[in-house]
Order: sequence, then structure tokens, then C-alpha cells
Amino acid sequence: MNPSLAQVLESGTGSPLPPTLYLIAALATIFFAAVAANTYIRRKNRWMENIVEDCQNNTSVMENLEKQAATEKLEKLEFIVAEMKREKECLLDQNGELSNQLRCTNELKQAYDLLYRSNIALNKECERLKMEKEELTLKASSRSLIRAKHVAIIKRAKKEVVRKPKRVSKTAR
Repeated sequence: MNPSLAQVLESGTGSPLPPTLYLIAALATIFFAAVAANTYIRRKNRWMENIVEDCQNNTSVMENLEKQAATEKLEKLEFIVAEMKREKECLLDQNGELSNQLRCTNELKQAYDLLYRSNIALNKECERLKMEKEELTLKASSRSLIRAKHVAIIKRAKKEVVRKPKRVSKTAR
């Protein structure tokens, strides 16, 4: 037959184990739970440390990549600066050559202007001399004409003097 509820409760636990054993079992359970929790926490910490380490590695990798990209950009910029300096030197040389050409052109222009003005002055002088020559030619020709007329007059006068007078008949007078 089965014992009743009251009998079971009166009899107690019915186990012959002392209460210290229960205490030891409870402490062992707590100990194993603590060891399991510690192991879990360690694993989690290792996992977190690995993640942090990976992040640091990734950060250092990213920093290295950024440094490398910055270095490449810096090298490109240095190359561009060097190329621009060469272009600047070439342009300065061209500027010097063009300045020399401009100076020569200005000197040639001044010489041209001087020759042009000189040519104008010489043309005026030439015209004046032509007019003077014409005047002198006219004077000379007029003098020669006057002389020629004078000489002709003198010759006529001499001829008249040399000519014998015509005889005039006495009857007609």
C-alpha cells in the first residue's frame, strides 16, 4: 500500500543524508555554475578581444591604406609641381625670347620711323632743289635769251653800221 500524504510529510525526507551534504552539493553546484560563467565570460572576452584586435588591425590596415593613398597623392602632387616648375622655366625662357624680339622690333620701328621722317625731309629738300633748279634754269635761259637778243641787237647795229647807206636819188627828194 501507498503511504498517505500525511504520512509522507511526517516521515520527512526520508533520506539518510545529513544537511551538510546538501550544503556541499549546493556549493558544488554554485562552484560549477561560476566556473561555467567564468568560462563563458572568458570566451566572450577572448571573442571581444579578437574583435577589438581585428578592429585595431583593420584600423592599422586602414591607416596604412590611407597613408599609402596619401603618399601616392603626395607623389603625384610633387610630380605635378615639378612639371609645373619645368613649364614655368620654359615659359620664362620664352618670355625672355619674346622680350628680346619685342626690343628688336621696337628698335627696328624707331629706325623705320627715323628713316621715314628722313625720307620725307629729303623729298621736301629734293622738291625745293628742283624748284630752285627750275628757277635757275629759267633765269639762265632768260638771261641767255636777253643776251641773245642783246647780241642780236648789237649784231644788227653793227650790221647797220657796216652797211653802206642806200643811195637815194636826188630826184625823188
